[in-house]
Amino acid sequence: MLSYFEVSSPADENPEKQQLPIKEKISNELKRQLKAQLKTEKLAT
Repeated sequence: MLSYFEVSSPADENPEKQQLPIKEKISNELKRQLKAQLKTEKLAT
């Protein structure tokens, strides 16, 4: 699980973001995925 988030984060990500605790990093990633999902659902309908 941990490696997935490390791999999926873009290389040009902020150094400050890299310092985030892993829990926060995961929640941010989930929020981003939810936002993307909502966007695609809005476009689909």
